[in-house]
Amino acid sequence: KPEIIHCLCETSASTARWLARNLNIPYLLNVNSISSRWSVINFSATRCANIIVPAKTIADHFISAHPKFADRVRQINIGTFVADSTACFIHPEHLPGIVVAPPVDNSASIEPLFQAFHRLTVEGCQFVVAIIASGRPEGPLWKQIRSLDLLGAVTIVPRTLGLYSADSAADIFIAPRSSGGFNMLLLTAMSAGSAVAASKGGVDDLIIEDKTALTFNSDDQLSIYNCLKRLFERPDEARRLAESAQQHLRQNHHVSGMVSAVISLYRQAVSSKIQ
Repeated sequence: KPEIIHCLCETSASTARWLARNLNIPYLLNVNSISSRWSVINFSATRCANIIVPAKTIADHFISAHPKFADRVRQINIGTFVADSTACFIHPEHLPGIVVAPPVDNSASIEPLFQAFHRLTVEGCQFVVAIIASGRPEGPLWKQIRSLDLLGAVTIVPRTLGLYSADSAADIFIAPRSSGGFNMLLLTAMSAGSAVAASKGGVDDLIIEDKTALTFNSDDQLSIYNCLKRLFERPDEARRLAESAQQHLRQNHHVSGMVSAVISLYRQAVSSKIQ
């Protein structure tokens, strides 16, 4: 039988606990978001050896919610393979490409971003935008795109079609709203060498102002406009930002470090008395 169970998401915590109890073995639980649901996470005080989190923000929130389990929390940064070069503004003969990632809660939540796009096009700035669908009805988004005369520049890309290809090919990656979960698309974009423009808040450990990203106020059209205008007008600075983000990932998110840390926890859990 297996010696340990590793539950990769808090939404399956109850299943992991049930299996661990029936097999009489320890388990590890990944918590990947900050959520009020933590108050009802069903994990075992005797068999759950460690809580693994991918960001300090998540660790701090979890410990605040469950201080008795603070000694079991381990932050292990998600590893990624960083591209050898940046993808940002390396083809000046091409139109700049922008990828916008969820969360897009509704059309109103992204309206300031659309307004900023509209203002940039009115001023003669040319670019193409792919909005990665969030899985919700997209009619209101298309209505806004049409009303602001952005049909020639903006499209919506289904999550299942070429998601990571689109993400890794962007000159600019936009995280329009703060997220309660770790943003894997943001990690992928930084790895590929896209310049990042993002709203701070939520799980934003990857977003370090002027080092890995430029930030804006997600509800302020002018703030978004100024951020994007700066990237368009200063492509050398945008490339420097993308390269700095890649270097940050090389130092803090290498795959070998992640694998070694997880294997170490496996060994500790199996050899411990938590069963």
